[in-house]
Amino acid sequence: MKAKLLFLLIGLLIGAAGASSYFILNAKKLYDSYLRRQEALKGTISEPIRLNVEDLYGLKLYDPAGKPAPSIRESKDKVIFLSFWASWCMPCQAEFPEIEKLRSQMGDGIAFYMLSDETPDLIRPTAKKYKLPFFSYGDEKFLPNYLRTYPVLPRSFILKRGRIEFERWGNAPWSGDSAVQLLREIEAE
Repeated sequence: MKAKLLFLLIGLLIGAAGASSYFILNAKKLYDSYLRRQEALKGTISEPIRLNVEDLYGLKLYDPAGKPAPSIRESKDKVIFLSFWASWCMPCQAEFPEIEKLRSQMGDGIAFYMLSDETPDLIRPTAKKYKLPFFSYGDEKFLPNYLRTYPVLPRSFILKRGRIEFERWGNAPWSGDSAVQLLREIEAE
């Protein structure tokens, strides 16, 4: 009995030491990851990344009624505002009124796409609530790696001629003057 108790005690000590060392060794990594996410929430404007536009244009979109929707390809000559979102995402829901205002300020020169990998049935209630072009693109496995939405939603991109001109992780005050100015500058280039 004493031997079993001794082995149990040794096992618990080794397990506790292992868990502590795991946390200590990974604490910096976890903190660095947190800092990167926080920095990403500010949005980036850097040397634009070249997209494989055929991947983006090839996404099969469905409207909230479940019917096939026009391809993003039809907007290739415009500035494109993409927002990846989900029905369960509260920051996404909070951002939609801002994007509605931005869309009304920008007019027809900017193509807006609110994209979700959820089914049309799940996006339909949100689409009824806001005057934005909501689409389902189905399974995320068809989405190019550089446009995957993890780990933060919403994730927004502003594209022009197949290039990412701006990227934003997390919700944003899209109806503010700086967002309007940013889109107008990209549109004018």
